Amino acid sequence: MSALKLPTSPLVARAWLALVPGITVAMTGPSVPRIPKDALPAWVATGFLSVQTVGGSPDPEMPVGNPVISVKCWAANVKQDPATKATSIEAKIPWSASEELAETVIQASYAMARDGSTKLVTLPVGGYRQAIVHEAYPLTHPRQIPDSMNRACHQFDLQLVWSAVLS
Repeated sequence: MSALKLPTSPLVARAWLALVPGITVAMTGPSVPRIPKDALPAWVATGFLSVQTVGGSPDPEMPVGNPVISVKCWAANVKQDPATKATSIEAKIPWSASEELAETVIQASYAMARDGSTKLVTLPVGGYRQAIVHEAYPLTHPRQIPDSMNRACHQFDLQLVWSAVLS
């Protein structure tokens, strides 16, 4: 049996996001999936959150991650023709849907701070150790990000403080 790998900040972020009410791990990933021309992806109904590490400072003395995670919250108005199954993105951009998704995450970080609790997370891919998220808090307000494909995107930065479960 091979040893479990250590968690990475993007995987920990995805696992923590999946603890937020209304968000599942299937709604998270490193980038927003494309919308195929002949199928309606599940994320269109729920929204999608893409995560990327954009900064932070490792603790010089303790094995604690302090990454800054860019969280992009996506939404799209997509229609599918019942006869041909062809999909098309509507011109009306659903800004409120992506903004509400961002606000849901931010409010969950405040709730975690009020509770004073840590969160044990299981990473969304196999072969990795679990992690403990000690803190999660926003560093920026959500802002609209233009998208050439008529999808709505709100982006904000989230600070995580986490450590790997070593035993």
